[in-house]
Amino acid sequence: MQIISNYSEIIRTSTDCKETDLPEESEAQFKSLVANIPGAVYRCACDSAWTMTYLSDGIQEISGYLASDFIHNRVRSFGSIIHPQDRGKVEESVWQSISTKQSYVTEYRIVREDGKITWVYDKGQAIFDREGEILWLDGVILDITQQKETEAELRRTQAFLNSVVQNLPVGVFIKDAQKLRIKYWNKASEELFGYTQDEVLGKNDYDFIPEDRADKLRAKDRQVLQGGKLVDIPESPIITPHRGERIVHTKKVPLLDDSGIPQHLLIICEDITARKRWEEALRESESHYRRIVETASEGVWLFDVHSKTTFLNSRMAQMLGYKVEEILGRSLFEFMDEESHALAQSYVNRRHQGIQERYDFKFRRQDGSSLWAIVSATPIFDTRGQFVGVLRMITDISERKRTEGALLESKCKLKAKNTRLKQTLNKLQQTQTQLIQNEKMASLGQMIAGIAHEINNPICFIDGNIVYANQYTSDLLHLLELYEKHYPEPVAEIKNEIETIDLDFLTTDFPKLLKSMKEGSNRIRKIVLSLRNFSRLDEAEIKQVHIDEGIDSTLLILQHRLKKGLQDQEIQVETNYGELPLIECYAGALNQVFFHIINNAIDALESQPQPRRITICTEMETREEDREKTGVTTLTQSVIIRIADNGSGIPETILQRIFDPFFTTKPIGAGKGLGLSISHSIIIDKHCGKLTCNSTVGKGTEFAIALPISQKVKSKIIG
Repeated sequence: MQIISNYSEIIRTSTDCKETDLPEESEAQFKSLVANIPGAVYRCACDSAWTMTYLSDGIQEISGYLASDFIHNRVRSFGSIIHPQDRGKVEESVWQSISTKQSYVTEYRIVREDGKITWVYDKGQAIFDREGEILWLDGVILDITQQKETEAELRRTQAFLNSVVQNLPVGVFIKDAQKLRIKYWNKASEELFGYTQDEVLGKNDYDFIPEDRADKLRAKDRQVLQGGKLVDIPESPIITPHRGERIVHTKKVPLLDDSGIPQHLLIICEDITARKRWEEALRESESHYRRIVETASEGVWLFDVHSKTTFLNSRMAQMLGYKVEEILGRSLFEFMDEESHALAQSYVNRRHQGIQERYDFKFRRQDGSSLWAIVSATPIFDTRGQFVGVLRMITDISERKRTEGALLESKCKLKAKNTRLKQTLNKLQQTQTQLIQNEKMASLGQMIAGIAHEINNPICFIDGNIVYANQYTSDLLHLLELYEKHYPEPVAEIKNEIETIDLDFLTTDFPKLLKSMKEGSNRIRKIVLSLRNFSRLDEAEIKQVHIDEGIDSTLLILQHRLKKGLQDQEIQVETNYGELPLIECYAGALNQVFFHIINNAIDALESQPQPRRITICTEMETREEDREKTGVTTLTQSVIIRIADNGSGIPETILQRIFDPFFTTKPIGAGKGLGLSISHSIIIDKHCGKLTCNSTVGKGTEFAIALPISQKVKSKIIG
């Protein structure tokens, strides 16, 4: 009020100065004085336009308009810039103050020149004449826009904080420091204590609980206020009207003013009834399971992330020969030997990966003996998925391991005996098979030799007489030509006979017939020679022979199978013989090998579509060999015979067994599974050679035979 009075005096003085035409310096002093006053100083008429008779330049900063624009409404009236919604309020406030002849204070909005809204604080008073009539209004206008924005922000913040506190899951309420009456009560407090905000505001503890308990609570509250700092009460019981007894965790904080004097008491209550019940149930459960663990027949062993022991039951300690306290804190790796160390580390790494598994493991007892156990290992993770340790369940199987060891030793001995017996039996079977086969082949050789001899005698007679038959035929045909020349017209009987026997055909065809007989005789002679070569089966001595002759003899023996059926069913045989020397071998036995391999190739091709082909080639091979004892390198020469077919091939599972005695894939009665086994024995055992088989399913099979040129190896020493 004093400021307004001073403003009024300043304005009146200014007006008087103008009316009396005082020096200009007085007016300048006045303007300087007003310019240093915050806001705008005014004098206006008490009309609807609030016509200004004086307005300081401060109005320009507030409204954006020049002060001169408002003097006597020269450009605009001051009432025109008051916000339309606030004009009635301003008028009502001013006239109400005038009626009581008191100063007025009002806050309203004005519309600035730039269109923005500005809040102003307007405080003034009416000036009356001696008769009580209003002369004018003097006052001051201040820009309070920032204050209004701060107040609005404060209200929003208070609303936000109130919303936060109201929705906290814990009870929050405030008491005043003087009478400890409740000033604030959030929703969680309503749920916890069973009273609404309306029921508790302005009341104290005596309104809700018995006096003796209220006395105790009040004494504690006073104690907190006097202490000036937070007091934490971990748990205390309360009685609620709707939920009975509850257990709460309470925190009490005195709220101090700037002078450090308590003004309010903030109380935060958390209902921990469910948690306490859960903790109690957990303690009971833990006690129950601890009893189970301690009485279990298995060892229970718990480790942290570094494989340090954090818990074990007495059974586990007993297995290792220690007391429980002697193992706690010690590493898993202290209870095993070096051999088990690396294996245990790999298991530990798998636990870190979250793998649960069961395995046998050997630990070391305190006395140095072995503890064999079945370990069931389970990784442990916290709620964030972080690995924190391992639980291992240990079952002692030491006795079982000892029994298994004894049983394994017994099995090994029995297996060794069985192996020796099986080897002996296999040798016996192979020997028996070889004897039978040799006897059969010897008989076959004798029979073939006999047949060859029996065929050879008459064929020699036939072959020798064919020469004379050719000569006689030539003479007779020449004689017939002479008869026809000198007796061109024979008698009727001869003429008829010539026509009957078709003499012209006979004279032409008979030489051809004799020629065919000669060719057949030569072929029979070749067959007899091949039979003789093949019949070497009964020869026991090593001889030098041409390998090619043995192969050709075998092919001739099997010719009936190669040319079997129609021409489009024949099996083509391609031979490619290299330049080979004579080699030392058992010729008959070697022919037997060729026979079995080529015969099997024919079997493989019988069900195949054309083209069906067997390829036989021979070549020399020279290899360098290092001798371990002498340390020198030698050159060895061998003959390689390759017999290949383009059949369906042999699967890998069958290929591994083709040289086993009595192994066959042929139907019953089609073979005994001895041919390749005997062939293998002939090449490996009798000739110190090699017999291998390479096969690709769908493409064919190739047998490769490697034979030394001499059974007594002759070699050239190199370096």
